[in-house]
Amino acid sequence: MPVLIKRGKLDHLRVNHTGSGFGPPDDSIDAEIIVHMEGHDGYYGVQLRDDGERLTHRAMLDLLRDAFNNGWRVQCDVSFSDEQSNGIIIRTMLNK
Repeated sequence: MPVLIKRGKLDHLRVNHTGSGFGPPDDSIDAEIIVHMEGHDGYYGVQLRDDGERLTHRAMLDLLRDAFNNGWRVQCDVSFSDEQSNGIIIRTMLNK
């Protein structure tokens, strides 16, 4: 799965119920936190499951929420399946 760096301001932040997914059947992502960046195609997600990654993913949600609320730029490293525009965030940070 290729990993691409996406940078920008968030214009969409959504939190889903676990297992409800997001996107069309041929480009869906299994994630509870969904974001979109201004000027970019596709949506990016983070899973917020009760597992060993929960604290890390919760920190990502907190950072993304703060960025959304304050208009800050973020950088997300996003893993994509072939031929898809929606992907899973594996790292996120604030970006100037």
